[in-house]
Amino acid sequence: MRPIIHCILFDMDNTLIEIPDTHSYFDGLIQEVIAKDFHLPMPSVESRDQLWRTGDDFIQVLKSWGIESYKQFWHFFDKRDVIGRKKLMQDGKMQLYPDVLHFLEKMKKKSVSMAIVTNTPKFIAEPELQEFNIIRFFDYIAGLGDIQELCKPNPEGILQVLNHLGYRASETIFIGDSVVDALAAARARIHPILIRRKKKIPKFPKELDEKSVLFLDNLTDIHDYFQIIGKQEIINEQSN
Repeated sequence: MRPIIHCILFDMDNTLIEIPDTHSYFDGLIQEVIAKDFHLPMPSVESRDQLWRTGDDFIQVLKSWGIESYKQFWHFFDKRDVIGRKKLMQDGKMQLYPDVLHFLEKMKKKSVSMAIVTNTPKFIAEPELQEFNIIRFFDYIAGLGDIQELCKPNPEGILQVLNHLGYRASETIFIGDSVVDALAAARARIHPILIRRKKKIPKFPKELDEKSVLFLDNLTDIHDYFQIIGKQEIINEQSN
């Protein structure tokens, strides 16, 4: 029997909206902040990549580069990210994935509760969702980058969203595109789903059993594994 789901949480970038050449884009921002804002020697690409993989230890990574204030680092990073995203959108280089709009419309008709849980700060995430006209589908937008300590793979941000929406982890799925998404969902005891989006998923940490993660090529396949029931369907069942 397929698990019954009432709530869907989504990552944003490269799950719903494509950022082309993602690694180069974000690594470029890191390099600009280090060189132009802090005027420090450039860490190796391996060390820069570690910032995204290290999870809760990101502060130590920044300190190893000579950056004592992680809040100052993310302040500069976000300022440059805003400029970069605006240019990508103006140039038509950021795109909504083709399966997204139909899936969101279908879930909205069923009155399924949906929320965005992204490591991007809210002041960046909301204009991006508005630009692609999909902010209207979501009951809640959690920009975890507003409080960096809550960012995935820390599950606390996800748990706060569930508490706000009033759903249990067992009746929720988390849809993302990265190991960080899957790890955060698993720590929150939510069903993790990774949409491959034509890219290779990196090696999983020992903490996360790869067999517990559902890999799909697109959103439309989710119905093959879960029975998604929205509020309206519940009301209809209770009235019969």
